[in-house]
Amino acid sequence: MCSKFLINCIPIIKRARFFYLYDTKGNRYLDLYLNEGRNFLGHRAKGLSIILKQTFSRGLTASYPSIFRNQFTNVFFSFFKDAGCSYVFKYERDAREFLSSLTGKNYFSKPWEEKNGIYEFKVGFSNFRYPMLVNIPMPGCMSISIVIIDNLSKKIEFMDNFDALTLAIARNMLVNIMSYENDKKINFEIFTTSMFRIMNRYMFPLYKPEHHVEVFNTYLKSGYLINPVFSNPSFVPLKFSKGDLDRFRRVSCELQYKYSF
Repeated sequence: MCSKFLINCIPIIKRARFFYLYDTKGNRYLDLYLNEGRNFLGHRAKGLSIILKQTFSRGLTASYPSIFRNQFTNVFFSFFKDAGCSYVFKYERDAREFLSSLTGKNYFSKPWEEKNGIYEFKVGFSNFRYPMLVNIPMPGCMSISIVIIDNLSKKIEFMDNFDALTLAIARNMLVNIMSYENDKKINFEIFTTSMFRIMNRYMFPLYKPEHHVEVFNTYLKSGYLINPVFSNPSFVPLKFSKGDLDRFRRVSCELQYKYSF
C-alpha cells in the first residue's frame, strides 16, 4: 500500500485542536492517525506554552547542559521504574542502529506482535522486555529515542546534545503520559466496529489491504482521518462527541455492507 499517496490525500490543515483538524475550507476531521502516534495526547499537549516561557525567556536555546536534563532523567526513571542502563538519542535511526549492533537483530516487534524481535515500547502496554526501544511521543518537529539495555544498575547517558526545549517537552510528555496511564476514563471498546479490532487504544484493520485506499478515502470524506499505512494501527481519540461516534459507526456499517464482511 502506497502510504505516501494516501498522505497526499490529506487536505491542507489550517488549525489543529485536541483531536480535531480543521482544513482551509472549514471542514472538521476527527484525527485517528495522530501523526503516526506522535500526537498521542492530542495536538495541544498540556503545558507546552509554559515550557516555551521557561526555556526561551531564559535564553536556553543552545544545546548546552541545562537543568532540564536532570529533570528529564528524574521523570524518566519515575516512569520506567525498573529501567537500568539507558542511552538517549536525538534520532530514532541512531537508536535502532545501536540496538541492532548490540543484539545482532534487525527486527523490532510491537507489544501486540507474536514475533519476538527487539521490543518497541508503546504507551498502554506494560509487558516489557529488554533491551527495549522507547520513542517518546513528541511534536512532529522534535524527536527523542531511548534505548533501555536492562533492568539492573540505573544509569543514563545522553549520546547527543539536546537543547533545553526538547528535554523540557520530553519531560512534560512523560508526566502527561503517566497521568494518562493512571486516569483512563474512556471505554475504548466503544469504537469497536466490523472494520476495526480494538486493543487498548489501538485500532487494527479487519478489512483486506486491497480495500485500504477506498476505506481511507471514505472515512476522510466523512470527517475521519485514519492511518494511511494499512499495517499500522489508528488510535481511539481521547475526546469526541456522541455525534462523532454515531457517524463513525454508521460509516463503518456502510463499508461492512459494501465489502460483505
